[in-house]
Amino acid sequence: MIDLNEMLVFVKLAETGSFIQASRALKMPAATVSRRIASLEQRLDVRLVHRTTRHVGLTDEGQRLFLRAAPVIREALEVEQSILAMQPEPKGLLRITSTPLFAKEFLSPTIARFLQRYPDVEVDLVATTRRVNLIDEGFDLGFRSGPLQDSSLKMRHLFPGQSVICASPDYIAQHGRPEKLEDLQTHDCIIFAQPGRTMIEWSFDTDKGPLKLPVNGRLKVNSLELACNAAVNGVGIAKIPAFIAEPEIKANRLCLLLEGMAESSLTLFAVYPAHRQLSAKTRKFIDLLIEHMEKNQ
Repeated sequence: MIDLNEMLVFVKLAETGSFIQASRALKMPAATVSRRIASLEQRLDVRLVHRTTRHVGLTDEGQRLFLRAAPVIREALEVEQSILAMQPEPKGLLRITSTPLFAKEFLSPTIARFLQRYPDVEVDLVATTRRVNLIDEGFDLGFRSGPLQDSSLKMRHLFPGQSVICASPDYIAQHGRPEKLEDLQTHDCIIFAQPGRTMIEWSFDTDKGPLKLPVNGRLKVNSLELACNAAVNGVGIAKIPAFIAEPEIKANRLCLLLEGMAESSLTLFAVYPAHRQLSAKTRKFIDLLIEHMEKNQ
């Protein structure tokens, strides 16, 4: 007798290569994942995985099973998602991941309204600066800025925002104020970049059209909030979302630079796994988030 639950656990383990990652994606203890794999191996009377301290690999028999079982499991999950998408009201668990700052500014108030409006929904919010793999780790919804390069995800455009150029009064007193965009190339710019990116460009919309300006700096961070903090402490010039900079500007800890010379739009997207039909709970949450963002821009 086929046990689809065991097959689901096996496929997820094969996809993630880790009992811990599989347990997170399936929202079950790692010990349960291990027991179900052992049960499947015992029922089939064959070893399916090689277990090591850091990685799980498939045996030849495991690889053959994965190639046959994975499409079946994905089809079953798609059928389940299509049924859930037909439900008029959101139900079940919604797993969301974002940066801590985005969670604080936008997601927390939206989640409060969402839970109040839909009593049959639960939310699991994971705030991290790490770039999360939504599919492998079992998330329904995440957020990205800029062009989406991952074909395994679909996206929905959120309310557009603006970025600003700013620096601390101390930095300006010591290094001077840039008078034109090209002057940024002679300043210490605080670089916000994902790992692996070597060429850093800041994008602007000018009267003459789009401009991509290469910039340099001695500090590279993976968090816009850290970039803001570094600018406040006089490390250099930062290009950050206006909603992050606004409190520091009001407190006179940051000064706006190059106002009126160019605009710098900040494109934000809600992203979700492409192989799933958008569920009612995910769609309703995105709708509520856009409504909140539009009211607070």
